[in-house]
Amino acid sequence: MGDSSDNAGDASRALIFALVALACGHMLSTLLRTIPAVSLDLMAADFRIEPQALASLTSVYHFAFAASQIPVGAAMDRFGVRPVSLGLLAGTVFGAVASGFATGPASFAVGQFMLGVATSGMLMCPMTLAAKQLSAARFGLWSGAILSIGNIGMLLSSSPLAFVIDNFGWRAGFWISALGGILVALAVFVLVPSQPAEHKDDSSPLSQMIEVVRLGLSRPLRGVIALALVSLASTLVLRGLWGGPWLMEIKGLTRSRPATSSVRSRWR
Repeated sequence: MGDSSDNAGDASRALIFALVALACGHMLSTLLRTIPAVSLDLMAADFRIEPQALASLTSVYHFAFAASQIPVGAAMDRFGVRPVSLGLLAGTVFGAVASGFATGPASFAVGQFMLGVATSGMLMCPMTLAAKQLSAARFGLWSGAILSIGNIGMLLSSSPLAFVIDNFGWRAGFWISALGGILVALAVFVLVPSQPAEHKDDSSPLSQMIEVVRLGLSRPLRGVIALALVSLASTLVLRGLWGGPWLMEIKGLTRSRPATSSVRSRWR
């Protein structure tokens, strides 16, 4: 009796560590998508293009992110959470390095595309593992915890990221993210168990993706899908692209230092 309860406790702790490791990938995703918004002026000057033109290139990330959702989900059902998450984290590291080495609009767009594809499943991975391993009640608790851990990336992409950019340049944000991707990948490799995919079948990946699209277009889910198409997009545009440049260029705020009294008067 005692041994079984000890084993259950060990398994529960192992699952918690695995979920936290995967959730750190989502945290990295929320950090990476905001780097251009915080450093757009410096990046545009380095690339010798208008900030508006550079801002339009960041849409490559979001289109790649959205287009990869269904293929990544199909791969997760086919191969399991651990190998897919490790592949995505490897892609994130390469995308961050490519973005850090970008010398112009074309190379920046390539880096954004790589990051969009690689980070598309960072939330899906811990959610899928939690859904497979936890009861409905515990899944509700852990889905909130996963989102909370992931949103730490938004905090890191505010003043801490601004400090890094002001003192070490915008490329340092991508270097640090690449290092973070390596650390998260090591944590996933060590902590996330290797489990067979429970939903693997003989159908082709294309037929699986078509079935997901058909399910998303079904009557019970149409409203949820329509809401999802605008809710996340609004957040990404406001915080991940438009908010930072607007505050700096229109309201005169600096990247990381508090506003002076003359700037504060503009808000009154």
